[in-house]
Amino acid sequence: MNHTDAYDNSSLATYCRSLRDSRELGKRLLMVQIPQVILDSFNRDIALKRGYYNFPPTGLQYLYEAIKDRDLEIEILDLNFELLKRVHEDHDFHHDQWPEILEEKLTEFPPAMVGVSCLFDGGIAPMLKSLEIIREQTDAIVIAGGVIATYETENLLSDGGCHFVIAGEGENKLNFLFDHLTGEDQGTAATPGIYFRAGGEEHESLGAPDIVDVKGDLIDSYQKIPIEEYYKYG
Repeated sequence: MNHTDAYDNSSLATYCRSLRDSRELGKRLLMVQIPQVILDSFNRDIALKRGYYNFPPTGLQYLYEAIKDRDLEIEILDLNFELLKRVHEDHDFHHDQWPEILEEKLTEFPPAMVGVSCLFDGGIAPMLKSLEIIREQTDAIVIAGGVIATYETENLLSDGGCHFVIAGEGENKLNFLFDHLTGEDQGTAATPGIYFRAGGEEHESLGAPDIVDVKGDLIDSYQKIPIEEYYKYG
């Protein structure tokens, strides 16, 4: 018996198939980290003195490493880095214009799927704004993840903010979701923690408790971010 057969994930399979059938699902996946600075109290002088944290998007890098062998064209957009860089390089750029960076990326790299990560309460507003922009500008399938998405699952799904919420660690869940979503079944073990709405009801995928085995390194993922520039802006 296949290790996924013990759990009935037919509702997930049906929903994923309906999403595939309703659009031309390409291979482009955009992974987005929303700004990590508190925008309401953003101070340009502090930014220009490199006073704000500017860490690489490690969580998204781990996810990239988990799915990099799939037949996908993947890019990572770190809005925190891009915002700080723009403030440094463009005197006329105001931090409230950060949505323009996302809009430019969606035009430059039209995605079939978008994953948006939010880790802190201060990022809720920019996360919701990002989801709104993605819905308006693309026909992409939207996946939300991170700490905030995990405890705001019901709200994110009920207002149509995204198609899926991945709760907790995402490496295995994302692979299991892509097995269904892309039709490229790699035999990933069934896992709980993938939430979606179908037929007017909220559903969760079924599977054994999800244990993420952190192994390997992030070397390949550094090709997806301008790591050599991070020190300049934070």
